Amino acid sequence: MVNRDLMKQRLQEGYVLKEIIGYAVSAQHLCGASMPMYEFYAKNSGIIQVEPATAIGALDGMYGNLSWQGIPNPFIGAEQAELVTYHNLYRADFTAQNTECFRGWQNKFARIAQQLANTCQRVRPDNITYGISFSNITTKEVSPINFVQDIWQDFQNIYTYNDDKCNTADNDRCINGKQMFWYQAEHLGCGRAKCGDSDFGVCVYTYKANFHNRPFLYYPGELIPLVRLYNQPMSRNVLDTADYRILLWQITSGTTDLGIIGKVAKFNDESCPFLKPIYQLYSFHFNSNYYVIDKNLLKQRIADGWVPQGKIGYAVNGENVCNATIPIYEFFNSRYGILQVQNTTDIADLLARRKYPEYIWHGVSFWIWEGSISE
Repeated sequence: MVNRDLMKQRLQEGYVLKEIIGYAVSAQHLCGASMPMYEFYAKNSGIIQVEPATAIGALDGMYGNLSWQGIPNPFIGAEQAELVTYHNLYRADFTAQNTECFRGWQNKFARIAQQLANTCQRVRPDNITYGISFSNITTKEVSPINFVQDIWQDFQNIYTYNDDKCNTADNDRCINGKQMFWYQAEHLGCGRAKCGDSDFGVCVYTYKANFHNRPFLYYPGELIPLVRLYNQPMSRNVLDTADYRILLWQITSGTTDLGIIGKVAKFNDESCPFLKPIYQLYSFHFNSNYYVIDKNLLKQRIADGWVPQGKIGYAVNGENVCNATIPIYEFFNSRYGILQVQNTTDIADLLARRKYPEYIWHGVSFWIWEGSISE
C-alpha cells in the first residue's frame, strides 16, 4: 500500500510492517503511471493484490472466493436528494458565473458510480463519456454533504481561476474539482462503498468536463448600461455609457434616444480575464463614431485618420465569453462610415440588404451583456 493512514490502520489490526519494496503513485496517469494494481479480499487468505490480467480472471470468477474489497453501501432515499441539493448549493458558491443547476438524480448514473465505488480505486475508465468525481479514499464516513464539501474545499485551496492552474502535483485533484464544478449540469448519480474502515464515494454526471478549460466563466463584477443614440441630421450613430454625454446628445436637435441596448463592464475586472477596453474613435471625413476593442484594428484606424476619444467601457470578443450574449454588429457605408447596432428587428434586413442596401456587413465588433431599460 502507499497510503500512510491506511497503513496505520492495518498495523493496528495486526499487520506487521516488513519493508519498502519500491515506490508508486495513488492515481491513474499521475507521473505517467497507467497500470492499476487491483485489490481483492478472500475470507481465508485476506487481501490479494494483482495486475489487470489476473484481475480480469478474478472478476470472471476463475479464482473462486475472491471478491472486491469494497462492500457496497449505496446512497439511498433522502441521501440521493441531498446529494443533488448540496451539489447545487456549493456550485452556486462561485458567484456571478454561468454554472447550471442539476435537475435531479439518475439511477443509471448511480449504478455506474456504485460499480466504480466497489473497486475502492480512484480510476476513471478511459472509454467513459460521463463525468466522474471521487471522494478521498481515506474519508472515514462519506455523507452527501461531506462528499461535496471536501471536494469544494480542496478545489478552492489548489485552483487559481485566472491562470486556470492547480498548485499541486496531483493532477487528479484538479480534475476532480473541475469535474464537480463544470458549468454544464443536468443529472447525477452517486455510489458508495466501504473500503476497509473508510468510505469511498463516486458521483457520475451527464457532462464530462473539458479539463483543458476553465470549469465556469464569471460575469464581470460591475456592469453599466450601454445607450445607443442616433442623430439624423449628422447621420451619426452613438454608443455611450456616460450620463453627461448621453444628456448632451439627448438635447441635441435631431437626436433619437434608442435606449439601453445592453451592458458593458465599467472596469477591467479580474473575475473576467478576457475583458478588453472599448475605444471610441471619430472620423472627420465620415463625421462618424467607431467603437473597437481589437488593438491591431485600433492602430490601423488611427493610421487611417480616425481620432481616439477615450474608452466607454469593457467588452469581450466572443459569444458566451464571461456570459456575454449580445453581439454588436458592424456595417460600413462609403458615405456615412461605420454603423454599429445590436440585434434589432432591422438586422435581418440589413444583412440581406433588403433595407439600407448601401450598408455592407463587416462582422461582429464585440459582445456585451444583457440589460434593458426595464431593469
